[in-house]
Amino acid sequence: LHSLPTRLSSDLCLTLVWFSTSFALFALAMDLQKFGFNIYLVQVIFGVMDIPAKLLAAIGVYYIGRRFAQASCLILAGLLILISIAVPKDMNILQMILAILGKGTLASSILCAYLYSTELFPTVIRQTGMGFSQMMMRLGAIMAPLMMMTREHIWFLPLIIFGVMPLIAGVLVLLLPETRNTLLPDTIEQAEQRMLKKKNTELSEARSTDNAGNEMLDLSREQSIPTKKVLTDIL
Repeated sequence: LHSLPTRLSSDLCLTLVWFSTSFALFALAMDLQKFGFNIYLVQVIFGVMDIPAKLLAAIGVYYIGRRFAQASCLILAGLLILISIAVPKDMNILQMILAILGKGTLASSILCAYLYSTELFPTVIRQTGMGFSQMMMRLGAIMAPLMMMTREHIWFLPLIIFGVMPLIAGVLVLLLPETRNTLLPDTIEQAEQRMLKKKNTELSEARSTDNAGNEMLDLSREQSIPTKKVLTDIL
């Protein structure tokens, strides 16, 4: 499964996406009582929020792209969790709103991850890769309640970890190739070539930008020479 270095980096990114999404999602879902409202009502609101969130995610992956939609959901969820740390404890409504939005974006992340992971894994290992991803998702759900126990010592430590993990995963997703409107890879070599093609495209774009900057600099220098000559003649 991880025979090629580029394939390994892609698999590690997907592993972190599934783990961090489930890790933070279950942490928010298991801490409903802290808001001070009826936990059944809060649970209903949490569930209803998934409907518009997943609809927006479905529109995003179709029109914007899988990579950007996946990264946006993870980064936004991480930011919402981290922002909730700064909210005073007596502002229960604001804390609940941030938690609901965070849970909705994490639920959207799972929707994006199912589609994106399926398109990233080549056909020969797609089922194995998805099975391993699901295992990491379950591991995140197992680790979430254990991490919640650390708030007995430092109350904001779990929130920092739950917020930082999706942020890191979202940034790493930007390193993966876009799969929208592309053919699914059948072999590991084809998946490797797609990753290398993305890197080569980024390098060529960076070189083009550097060349354009150098050309503009040379042009500005050429234009400045007559000006200096005129000033010299005047003096």
